[in-house]
Amino acid sequence: MRPEPTATAATTHEVDRIVTSRIDESGTEMFRLRWKGCEAAEDSWRTREQLGDSDNCKALLASFHANVHKKVGFKETATVTRVNAAGNSIVEEVVLKE
Repeated sequence: MRPEPTATAATTHEVDRIVTSRIDESGTEMFRLRWKGCEAAEDSWRTREQLGDSDNCKALLASFHANVHKKVGFKETATVTRVNAAGNSIVEEVVLKE
């Protein structure tokens, strides 16, 4: 695993891309990062706060979330079928919110 940079380290590592995300046991969103010039075996997990507020990190987060939505295939509406108290099926088109 790629070591954490120290205060005495002469080099800094730049994030190449966000590979995936997960929610850890404490409910914190974590991002698996691929570092520029490094192999997948050197990927590491970081929180949003650890990513910082640089323009590069903001762009990586925006790109990652846009691609996740494409891959998952989020829809704007869904068809919902429910049964009312009289036993009648009711079909509704529901608008979904992100």
